[in-house]
Amino acid sequence: MTSIRTLIADDHPIFLEGLKVFLSKYPEIEIVGTATDGEEASYLLHKYNYDLLLLDINLPLKSGLDILLELQKIEEKPAVLMLSMYSEDEIIEVAIRRGADGYLIKNAQLKELYCAIEEITNGGFYLGNDIQLDM
Repeated sequence: MTSIRTLIADDHPIFLEGLKVFLSKYPEIEIVGTATDGEEASYLLHKYNYDLLLLDINLPLKSGLDILLELQKIEEKPAVLMLSMYSEDEIIEVAIRRGADGYLIKNAQLKELYCAIEEITNGGFYLGNDIQLDM
């Protein structure tokens, strides 16, 4: 089985560590990097290849939305799942227009997180169950 090389970018240490612990239960998901600010995430994305990026919007130094713009210039772009506390349609729509492959609000259930990861790493698109967009 091929592993899903994953980078997590989130500035909340407890949330970041919780994601690592939860995802470590799945042998196909390999956490190979973490970033606590946008500059660090950007650096890691340009230095290494990832299959999956779990990305917060509100990061110090550079936002997740800015990172999405940068990813448009990377040839081998990872699948991107936005994990954010923001549920406003306008923000979600910007993330999607900038190339996010999925969007989950941070109050989602853990099983939904895994479903979202499965969907986007297989080329699909995922919106959280509690998101209703009129695009």
